[in-house]
Amino acid sequence: MKKSKETKEIILIKASKLFNDQGYGISSIKDIERATGLSKGAIYGHFDNKEVLQKNAFEFNLEFIQKNLFLKLNEADHSVDLLNVFIDFYSNFFSYKNYQNSCPLVRALNEADIPQGKIKKAAVNEIKRWNKLLVQILEEGKDKGEINPGIDSNYYSKLIINLIEGSLLISKALKDKSYLDCAMDHLSFIIKNEICKK
Repeated sequence: MKKSKETKEIILIKASKLFNDQGYGISSIKDIERATGLSKGAIYGHFDNKEVLQKNAFEFNLEFIQKNLFLKLNEADHSVDLLNVFIDFYSNFFSYKNYQNSCPLVRALNEADIPQGKIKKAAVNEIKRWNKLLVQILEEGKDKGEINPGIDSNYYSKLIINLIEGSLLISKALKDKSYLDCAMDHLSFIIKNEICKK
């Protein structure tokens, strides 16, 4: 039973990296066999079909982001520090082993036309959840006197997400992290000069 669980975990780790690097639609079962060193039968012994594996792999990638991000968020208290957690986390995103080639959200949203509609829907829901979290941080920051009360929280929440995800996409496409660095520097400027209460 333990060996079976370990095998399933190996498949999930290898497949999640493959899908994130190469894409959900383009990655074949042969690619998964090569990445895991396992046969098609062994893979399907743990996952009913490729779509189930794709869904589990996306959730695995998403869980990594949530776990590591929320760990850092739990260490922060001031609203501005909470916002800066996102900058710190995503500034170093490409240094994480499984995510050197793409952000899972960017990857899933870029494959809008492939049949894996559930993956796209999950990614869209995650963006909405992220937006809601940022709005909550900003609104609570206003109540605590830490955030400029005159800002539109929904607008700035979307701006933060756009700067992060957009720069991850461009940096990945051009293989040039300076686009991400530039966006994060600008986001730091916005937080300090527009969002933070003077």
